[in-house]
Amino acid sequence: MRSKTSLTAALSAALMAIVATAEIRTLSARSDTYATATSAYAVGNFARAERLFAVVARENPDHIRTLQGLAMAQLQNREIEAARASVAALIAKEPSNACHLAVRGILNDIAGNHRSAVADYANAAAGCAAANRGATWWQRMTRDVHAHTPAVAKRLAYLRREL
Repeated sequence: MRSKTSLTAALSAALMAIVATAEIRTLSARSDTYATATSAYAVGNFARAERLFAVVARENPDHIRTLQGLAMAQLQNREIEAARASVAALIAKEPSNACHLAVRGILNDIAGNHRSAVADYANAAAGCAAANRGATWWQRMTRDVHAHTPAVAKRLAYLRREL
């Protein structure tokens, strides 16, 4: 059985892979910074990614992909309260976005709020087939991830059994 930390990390990676496949929108003068932040995240340099996403987010506070990258980098850096604030901002902008709900579920899971995590995972699983199945073979191949990543539905089922 995987540890909670490795499962959470794998879920986070799967969700970021789903987010990263979305269209990259042009960002004023900081599009190169956004691309560098995305690259830093992809190679696991989460501290640098967080700093760069924060720069872009200050200049483009409504750019959803930037806020997603910032939240995921904060999560990877274990800055739970900062990630919680970033995800709350995302959910305020897009309340039905399954990826945002799944990330909030991960944060609740880490914090031990398993009942809240179950609710978030259930809403995310109902709203997004991609979150349900995890990263695709193409996403895993292009990011050099060899194992299948767990899906939100698997973590949801596990928590339901345990609660």
